[in-house]
Amino acid sequence: MREGILVLFMAAGIVSIAYSQELVHYSFEESMLATQQTNQQFIVNSLNDNPLLEDYDVKFYGLDVQVNNRSDQIHGSATILVEVKRNSFSTLVFELYHTRGIDRVLVDGTEMNFTHADNELYIDLAAPRDSGILVTAQVYYGGETGEGMVMETDDEWGVRVTFTHSEPFYSKD
Repeated sequence: MREGILVLFMAAGIVSIAYSQELVHYSFEESMLATQQTNQQFIVNSLNDNPLLEDYDVKFYGLDVQVNNRSDQIHGSATILVEVKRNSFSTLVFELYHTRGIDRVLVDGTEMNFTHADNELYIDLAAPRDSGILVTAQVYYGGETGEGMVMETDDEWGVRVTFTHSEPFYSKD
């Protein structure tokens, strides 16, 4: 009887192993790699090669935004803490989509002059900063969202939903 039970457990174990490791085969066209390779040119074209973006290291992003599922508008502020990487640092540059209006910009609590052109926000600092210094910028903005925010009706629930893409090439949206 013990042998019968042992054989039964062994057979059950073999069957469960055989069926638990069921492989799903996808063609290359359906694979994630194919999707990434197809989108690679989009990603390369989305990367910003502005050398001023290399002059600081972002340590923190804080977002305070107002959105709803009835409009493609977004309003709010972003608090960005950066560490300066080179001496005589005098210009902060952030990527921000051109459809965002900027109400004001503060750096370390002081309102600053800025320029917003070609999806970039340039902030001239009142005094240059040296390497290793932490700088806090607050950007107050609003406007039409870009491709990074999606509003659609959920097929299963039949309600409007709003969400954002988290890929880096949508970050300026």
